[in-house]
Amino acid sequence: MKLFWPIQIILLIILLTDTGLAQAQWPDYGVYHTVGTIKCVAAKGGPVQIVRKGSWVYDGDRIQLVDETADIILFTRDSNYIHLKGKGTYTTKDLQTMQRSHVPDNITARYLSLLWDELFRPGSNGATVGSAGGVSRGGSFMLSPADNYRTSLDRVLFRWQRMAAATGYRLTLRDKTTTAPGQSNPPVYDSTVSDTQLVVRVTPPLSYGHTYAWSLEWISKGGHRQPAANGTAVLVNEADLLPIPPSLPGIDTFLSRAQYLELVGCTRSANSLYLRLLAADPTDPALRTLYREFQRRNGLD
Repeated sequence: MKLFWPIQIILLIILLTDTGLAQAQWPDYGVYHTVGTIKCVAAKGGPVQIVRKGSWVYDGDRIQLVDETADIILFTRDSNYIHLKGKGTYTTKDLQTMQRSHVPDNITARYLSLLWDELFRPGSNGATVGSAGGVSRGGSFMLSPADNYRTSLDRVLFRWQRMAAATGYRLTLRDKTTTAPGQSNPPVYDSTVSDTQLVVRVTPPLSYGHTYAWSLEWISKGGHRQPAANGTAVLVNEADLLPIPPSLPGIDTFLSRAQYLELVGCTRSANSLYLRLLAADPTDPALRTLYREFQRRNGLD
């Protein structure tokens, strides 16, 4: 007698077999931060493993914090974390009953999400572009900079969407800080291009603490100019600003600082901090993606 399986059952078996989506194959927790000696006894057997940042904990594994100085932060797929301190042994069943805290910092949540992405789809982060987890806006005509953009760089990158009816674009930049009421200063920068991006450099350099108003116009085939977008940019002095305290130990200490430096315009210092992090851990795929996104937002790519 022949047995005929419903097509839905056949497709499900193929999916689980070929793509490896069976739940038991994926870890329950990732390791975000460790201090001291921490060991893992795997449920599948084998030698005891030392747990480090970047390790993964699977269903049935047993975590051992060897002494009172041991400290570990485990994170889940939904950007929650469990912080364990002091000597103790915990199974994944124990961890499931523990209270979890949500990662409050959006750049850290982005970092943890990228780690999971790399686990599920190795190499997928290499194609990640845009401003996810950052400070730029997306989905509008202007791609960068965001309005009231703050930077310590001596240049500003402007990117925008292409308009089908446009033959060119005109970008102007004026100093608002020295403008008298009811008047308009002549542009410190005025350029017309056919491309959809411009790197603005001004001689003499833009002044620290000044607010610059920018406007972008698109030019039709007949030569008529139409307003497209406008905003402001502020040049800041990094010596006047200090980073805020971090929310978590470990790499978040530096990611939070890098994000804050970018938000307040200390682009040079944020870039240097990312480079130091990458020099310390050049194989971290999530960190590499965060840095590429930072570069793209600030015209450093």
